Amino acid sequence: MRITPYVNLPVNAEEAIEYYKGIFGGEAEIMRWSEMPPDTNMPVSEAWQGKIMHATLTLREGVEIYLADSWTEG
Repeated sequence: MRITPYVNLPVNAEEAIEYYKGIFGGEAEIMRWSEMPPDTNMPVSEAWQGKIMHATLTLREGVEIYLADSWTEG
C-alpha cells in the first residue's frame, strides 16, 4: 500500500517545498491559482493568484508529497 500525504499550509507552501527539497532533494511540479481558468462561482483575488493550488514534490524512489497553500478566501 502506498500513502501520499497532502500538506495544506497557511500561505507558505512554496517555502516548505524549498525546505524539503533542500533536505531530501527531488523535483517539484507546481500549479498556481493563476493557471486556473476563471470561474465566477469561485473567484480568486489578485493576492491569491501566485499562491500554490497544488504541488507535487517527488522524492527518491518515487515517494510523493502533495502540498498547497490553505484556502482562506470566502
